[in-house]
Amino acid sequence: MSQKPDAKRSKAFTVFLFFTLLGVVYSWPLIINVTDGIPYTYKPDPVYQTVRMFHGDHLQAYYHIGLLKKAATGAIDWFSNPYEFATESQPPMFTTYFLPVTIFYLPFSFISETVAYNILTWLSFGLAGLAGYLWVAQLTGSRTAGLMGGILLNFLPLRLVELYGGHPSGHAVFYFPLALYFFDRAVKTRSLMSGVFGGLTIIGFTYQYPYFVYYLFMFLMVYIPWRLGPEIFSMVREGKTGFARLKELVVVGIPFAIGALTSVWVMLSYKKAVVSKSSFAAGRTMGEVSLFSPDLSAVVIPDPGHTVYFGIATLIPLVALALVFFVKRAEEPNKADITLFTVIFIVTYILAFGTTLNSYIPLYSLFYEHFPYFNFSRNPTKIMIVTAVSLSALGGYVTAWALRRKTGKVGVTIILLVSMLAVMIDYHPKQAIGITLLDKENRVYTRLAKVAGEKKSINIPLWPGESAWSSIYQYYALLSKTAMINGYSPIVSQTYIDEIFWPLFTLNSGDISKEQATMLRGLNVGYLLFHEEAYPPKVSAYSPQLALRRLLRSPYLELVDKEEPIWLFAVRKEPGDGEPSTLTMPGGFLFQSEYLPRIKGGLVEDGEAYNGLALAGASGVEDFLNAGPYKTFPAGRYKATFRIRTGAKPVEGDLLVIDVAGEGGSNVRALRVITSADFPVPGRYEEFTLGYDLSVGIPWQVEFRAKSTGRSDIFIDSVYVRFADQVDPLFTVEAEDLNYTGTIRSHGSVEGGKAVFSTPDRDPSTLMVYGPGRILPAGSYTAYFRMKTEASMATPNAVADVEIYSENLGRNLATRTVTGEETGSVYTDVTVPFAIEKPDAVDFKVIFKGSAPLWVDRITVAKVAGE
Repeated sequence: MSQKPDAKRSKAFTVFLFFTLLGVVYSWPLIINVTDGIPYTYKPDPVYQTVRMFHGDHLQAYYHIGLLKKAATGAIDWFSNPYEFATESQPPMFTTYFLPVTIFYLPFSFISETVAYNILTWLSFGLAGLAGYLWVAQLTGSRTAGLMGGILLNFLPLRLVELYGGHPSGHAVFYFPLALYFFDRAVKTRSLMSGVFGGLTIIGFTYQYPYFVYYLFMFLMVYIPWRLGPEIFSMVREGKTGFARLKELVVVGIPFAIGALTSVWVMLSYKKAVVSKSSFAAGRTMGEVSLFSPDLSAVVIPDPGHTVYFGIATLIPLVALALVFFVKRAEEPNKADITLFTVIFIVTYILAFGTTLNSYIPLYSLFYEHFPYFNFSRNPTKIMIVTAVSLSALGGYVTAWALRRKTGKVGVTIILLVSMLAVMIDYHPKQAIGITLLDKENRVYTRLAKVAGEKKSINIPLWPGESAWSSIYQYYALLSKTAMINGYSPIVSQTYIDEIFWPLFTLNSGDISKEQATMLRGLNVGYLLFHEEAYPPKVSAYSPQLALRRLLRSPYLELVDKEEPIWLFAVRKEPGDGEPSTLTMPGGFLFQSEYLPRIKGGLVEDGEAYNGLALAGASGVEDFLNAGPYKTFPAGRYKATFRIRTGAKPVEGDLLVIDVAGEGGSNVRALRVITSADFPVPGRYEEFTLGYDLSVGIPWQVEFRAKSTGRSDIFIDSVYVRFADQVDPLFTVEAEDLNYTGTIRSHGSVEGGKAVFSTPDRDPSTLMVYGPGRILPAGSYTAYFRMKTEASMATPNAVADVEIYSENLGRNLATRTVTGEETGSVYTDVTVPFAIEKPDAVDFKVIFKGSAPLWVDRITVAKVAGE
């Protein structure tokens, strides 16, 4: 007996509620932070489990979903994205606000946008579980099998990684099986409304996440002929009666086809309008694909970066194959469908590994070269949506087969329930998911909202547009409702990179030329926001403090407000006074030559080299031995010291040329020809120092090169770089002049008035202060770390680890754990003795333990008396 519609809806709602409530369990501890934080990762580093304003796609999703409320209240035009990429160099950024699924977000957003985002996260569990349940239950005729299908699809690490990471695919997974459900239902029952809902599902899927729609079409290219081919053939053979049935099928198929064709039109239009103007208009290279291709170890290790983990559910396709080969047709009538889904599972799973398996099974190359538009995705694991759906169907078929067995029904039921529970446990994160706490009220952005008017802003550091660091700017733009020329998108026009990013690149180091200031005014940029917290080492060789000090002294900027770590500057209409490029930092950089990009040089063991290794060029080889490292340096006056020796055999004449160059090697800043006369003793290392200038306004990514003339064997130990005004050895350095992950705080009892500060409420238990990488002579030393904590925290608990690190040896020379009793609430010098056998670049590190607030003032080094 068929169920009444009300009963069916009641069961569907029960399934939806079941999966939604389980979502609260799988997202623990989100419910505790529901009002002040959002998920940011599936499996965080424990020290980053709860962290303030962690950058990533979750903030991008928060921004785009948040625009929906702005559109609904009339603050912005519908489907517009007015707060980012406010420049003609980037095409207008059309956005769908993740509609239609975000319709569930809108009513809750008027209570709290953060709460609404988190409710949408939980609801995604209900939607994905229900969609998987409906489709698989329809395939198999078993609600229990449908439940297995919903579990496999819903809690798969692939989906959880995407969901917690803020990727729209995490929300969009449910569309895939839902479209198949309506398609199968339309075919089976000739229901016109099912065809309509199927077409609408595909259209909604397209606007939610077109990447997955592409894979849906790949799947449908096989699935539709498989489903309809035999039936249409049978209808044609039946004659008039069959054609009447065929007409019914065509009628219900028309709305589904219209939805599919609309989807294709939307995606092709998007490709023409946006993708064709992007930096990957011709598709992704295989090199890019290789960067996103998971290792085979990811099969057994849930890797949030490359999620191809199926865990114990990998047994399901094996059981399915057993059903195909060893079970009679009468006992398993769906053998053909099981075969289809097993083949699809295997093929797409191989494709998900990208280039990793390509040398053994060149399947990826086949699709990359011959399947339309397949080369536009750089992440091969996205095809796992097809793999996951196939696994869901196979899980349902295996469950339905087990339930049809005539013997041992109680035992079979127990085994199935245990299997479902085992899969759910396997897919659970096994730890608290990552939560990022949001900055609800920021004084700087509140001030910007009041003063900006029609002026735009630029956020520093400036990225090409595809970096997740820019998501922080999106979040604050949503708060301030002020347009910026920055933005974050996976598709950025090459014009934006050429006309905005590279011309303004040096602002990241605090260097602004007259031409750049004029350019900012021409772009109607009235304000610059500097984010200390968004300043990874990739941005500049030096810490954000150098860039900040230069911005504060810039003749083209004026400080408006600050709430550290965010600073607000106004772009001056007329320049003032100041020479910021003369400001320097104490940091040094030791580049081991054997680890620089090699051209004709090779790695050799060398007992005379400080680390025992050298870059060698053999006699007879006339060419560059190395290039790189292409590290980004701010403008200023520098010196680079090359440590070089020749072979033991004396040779006359020019032996090699060393230089410092930028702009891909075309802009040589300093050069020296080194002759045999520069080596008084052949085979002994000598040092050669080049002084050079890096001018303001050029994006300097510097390389230090050596070119052999081929007359002699050449051995290069290292290149040591620092600002020209720095004198070695350096015995005292302020913590704020080093690299840091805390914040800089003014403090009356600190010499110089500033210290690096970390607190458990905001900062992770990780490296807090490190540097300066300056060379000390061989000898015995004592390092003094001047630090303090709060009076109430003066306990035996560890507050920090301090380390002395050798860059030559690549290991610690000394370590010490510091307790609250040792530091107390008054600045205390924590002593650490260490010794150096050869001259070495040394880093002093403070690792914050997260047990108490901690201040670090400065680090002083003293040579042991008598050395």
